[in-house]
Amino acid sequence: MRSPQTVLETLRKHAQKAHYQYERLYRNLYNPQLYLLAYQNLYANKGSTTAGADGATLSGMSLKRIESLIKKLRDRSYQPHPPGGSTSQESGNGLRPLGIRRQTTNWYKKPFA
Repeated sequence: MRSPQTVLETLRKHAQKAHYQYERLYRNLYNPQLYLLAYQNLYANKGSTTAGADGATLSGMSLKRIESLIKKLRDRSYQPHPPGGSTSQESGNGLRPLGIRRQTTNWYKKPFA
């Protein structure tokens, strides 16, 4: 598999072309190195030890967890969980839901940010 840095740089270059259409973009999510790069970029952040709505933190990340996620993506059984959370008082509008992402969701989106 190509290095995640190479993949991301290629994606950035293609993104600058107005009419470029990505094909089989999902295949990049099968590369464990991409998740390790995301973890490397996230673990030092202040909120990385905060549990997501599912109670998981980034400190619980492991190759086993990465492989499990990739397996679910491959067999199309991965189901992202809706954000959990509470509500916040809005001035004059009553309550509004506050979504708190799950750590796994933050983690696999990071390389593309």
